[in-house]
Amino acid sequence: MTTYTVKNGSSLGKAFKVDGGHQVVAAGETAEVTTTEALTEEQIDAYAVDGVKVTAKKSKDPLDHDDDGKKGGSAAPKADDKKDA
Repeated sequence: MTTYTVKNGSSLGKAFKVDGGHQVVAAGETAEVTTTEALTEEQIDAYAVDGVKVTAKKSKDPLDHDDDGKKGGSAAPKADDKKDA
């Protein structure tokens, strides 16, 4: 699954296939949409022709534990935090 930021500048709502059905981004609205499959460049270009800006949201680095853009951090698990087996 891929998450996109969708800014719908068209005069019509645009539907995206998501887990469990569809998500409609209303005309003039901006929303985050997590699609079941990644959109192709052709699909993104087709939305752009209609005035809909679709941008893939950057995924968070799983090693950035305190959201400062760097790996590690105070929230990172310590080596001695391992549980006994």
